[in-house]
Amino acid sequence: MSDKFEKIITRKPGTSWADAITELHRRREAAQQMGGKKNVERQHANGKLTVRERINLLLDKDTFFEAGGLMGRGEYDENGDMIGFTPAGMVSGFGEIDGRPVTIAGEDFTVRGSSPIGIEKWRSYFVSPMSYQYGIPMVQLLDGAGANVADTLNRGRTIADTGASGATGVRWWNAAVMERVPVVSALLGPCAGHTAGDSMYCHFSVMVKGIAQVFPAGPPLVDRALSKQITKEDLGGSELHVRKTGVVDNEADSEEDAFRQVREFLSYMPNNTHEVPARKDMGDDPNRREEELLNIVPIERKKSYNMYKVIRLIVDKGQFFEMRKYYGGGIITVLARMGGYVVGIIASNPMVDAGAINAHAAQKMARFATLCNFFNIPVVLMTDTPGFMIGPEAEKMATVRYGVAAIFAGSNTTVPKVNVLIRKSYGMAGSAFFSFGGNPCLMPLFAWPSAELGAIPIEGGAAASYKSEIAAAPDPEAKLKQIEAQLISLRSPFRNAEAGEVTDVIDPRDTRRVICRLVNYSQPYLRAHAMKDKPFVRPV
Repeated sequence: MSDKFEKIITRKPGTSWADAITELHRRREAAQQMGGKKNVERQHANGKLTVRERINLLLDKDTFFEAGGLMGRGEYDENGDMIGFTPAGMVSGFGEIDGRPVTIAGEDFTVRGSSPIGIEKWRSYFVSPMSYQYGIPMVQLLDGAGANVADTLNRGRTIADTGASGATGVRWWNAAVMERVPVVSALLGPCAGHTAGDSMYCHFSVMVKGIAQVFPAGPPLVDRALSKQITKEDLGGSELHVRKTGVVDNEADSEEDAFRQVREFLSYMPNNTHEVPARKDMGDDPNRREEELLNIVPIERKKSYNMYKVIRLIVDKGQFFEMRKYYGGGIITVLARMGGYVVGIIASNPMVDAGAINAHAAQKMARFATLCNFFNIPVVLMTDTPGFMIGPEAEKMATVRYGVAAIFAGSNTTVPKVNVLIRKSYGMAGSAFFSFGGNPCLMPLFAWPSAELGAIPIEGGAAASYKSEIAAAPDPEAKLKQIEAQLISLRSPFRNAEAGEVTDVIDPRDTRRVICRLVNYSQPYLRAHAMKDKPFVRPV
């Protein structure tokens, strides 16, 4: 109950409608107090904004239209007059982000840690159905401790009454809305129990470093069940779930940074699966050529280069939005614009494991491919990989399993795509990039002069395949280098072009022009593709 509450005189028969409006305003004022002054101060002391401050910060000014603002639990005296009110632990409604309508639901931690406390105001009450029916994005602001067992005891309710009995309907809506519109989860505090589960029903998630955590059960339950003491941060902070497990996509330095990322992600998304992302003229010439691209790949094959720089040089105004930067570093996944059109870029990162794909990178690749296909975003592939990661640790991570899952995801990607072979493409990891064509005729493949293709890398592969011949040579090391040089010449992109295995060999400086033209030409197909249902299946 709010710590300051002016008694509300319930309208009796015969009183004026003006009295009813007065009561309405007082009830709304009580709801605006959230969990009361002390709890609001505690929220701020913990470095967190209140749910209403968050909504006002994220949405365009004066666009929030609240739904269910009077939901809560009232307390009444013997005359039936309200003497206290505890609002529901969630604030929800409509709003706008950069002029686009969205639905939004935010948990109010100041009210019993946003526990339902007998008022099951789930997203499925209003937000999910409205996003589903209206075809507009949905944003979740998550900061909740899950179910409150004490409330069950205090009110003499059964455990089933605390929300488990309605879970089926809630989860159905969680899944249904994901199949129609972009869903975003901003983790802004401890997310436990059902809140942890809800946070995973999304296409993009971001958590505030040092403030937000996610786990099915918090430290007290872990200590009780496993006799293991652990902090919230060690159990489910961003160091674990953004950088190691990939449970959450991105990390934010603050709530303001989290909301910036939410806005930026949505700027690349269509309103729903039956639309294409809006074109935005960035004032960048599609035919722009960057001289720096000519020599960005070192002549020495074992030297690395910065793929992020390559991406910046070819996309509009050098701007892009990266997802899962700290997870699966051998692959880069970004949203960007080229010629004003949104594209999804999947690029090798030669500065991490020489671009080799491990299990984490494969999962990252598969999920991003699914996202692009689902929201009608053409895919640009930039390939430079020596293969799947090898060795004992790679085997423990089930790299082959997840690598093949990436190939499967690529094969089922039906949006237009283009593959730019920058340097190496070997083995099954190369197939993960090439699989996006499905039918090879459906994916233009352009090679830079630095490109090379093969079943296995020349380094190591030559030593294995020509082991006897090398051993018998007077100078084995010289013989090995001779064989490697011969194999490199045979893997020239010009020979592949002669055989029709690549669409063309291009000047690196023409990369932007080529991609922009193909993305432009693909728009009629994309609009037709948008009319088809494409169930979203999050790769494991």
